[in-house]
Amino acid sequence: MPRSHDSNGLGGAAALVCHTAVYSGHHPRNSLAAVAECIERGVSRIEIDIHSLDGPDYAVYHERRLEADTTGRGPIGRATPVDVRAARFSAHPNERLPLLSEVVEMARDRDVELQLDLKDWRLMPDDRIDVLARVAAPMLDRLVVSTGQDWNLLR
Repeated sequence: MPRSHDSNGLGGAAALVCHTAVYSGHHPRNSLAAVAECIERGVSRIEIDIHSLDGPDYAVYHERRLEADTTGRGPIGRATPVDVRAARFSAHPNERLPLLSEVVEMARDRDVELQLDLKDWRLMPDDRIDVLARVAAPMLDRLVVSTGQDWNLLR
């Protein structure tokens, strides 16, 4: 299980969770470099935002449109994995958007939980849920899925 830290000296343990995979703030949120830093620092849980794609993966990204923070254009839900790999963070042109499969591969053999904050607003069809289950499968014992869209969480 991921590490926790005695935060109050009274035996109470607190888990360090990095929201949007931000630890130091030196890397773009939800980036591969940010996830790697969290893993290297030994955090208990890494929370990342995910969107389903037009293809066999998910994007690790918060916004609904690529142009909000990247060199890409259009709605994230219509992007393909190739589009995601091509998009660079506007403020960090040497860093690109990750795919969920890449984050799972980085974390699967490490002592860390992943929290996937599902950002899809539309009702997800079965094939998109199947993709999520397949991509996240290597981390199922250390995975939390959250969303504000209860209609997708219930599925």
